[in-house]
Amino acid sequence: MIYVICGLIGSGKSTFAHEEFTVVLECEGRTKESQIAEAERMYGCGRNFAYITCFPTKAEMEFFEGKRVKYLWIDTTAEQSRKNIMKRKRIRDLINLREALEKNEKIMWKKIRANIPFVNISLFENGEKW
Repeated sequence: MIYVICGLIGSGKSTFAHEEFTVVLECEGRTKESQIAEAERMYGCGRNFAYITCFPTKAEMEFFEGKRVKYLWIDTTAEQSRKNIMKRKRIRDLINLREALEKNEKIMWKKIRANIPFVNISLFENGEKW
């Protein structure tokens, strides 16, 4: 089974995945193509694993098609995600915080329009809603 973990930048995808799964595939330090290739290898071996992406690309959706997949959405608010970005101090996000926040808005619109059967997972408690 592939557990596709999606959500905003700074939503807690990696933290959740590393707490819940033994094997986690992230794009950190690799291309999407190499992440998909590694997922293909892992799936071919019959391993269950987490696959992290903010929102599945067309290539990722083509790869997931016909496979045993469960889509998880880390349902973190925009404000909490911004706080998390600031707290973790990842250089690429801090260099252009505005760009990261604009990407989050685009990710949320994709999620709203998507026909993907996400299971929502809330990691933070607050009253903010989109």
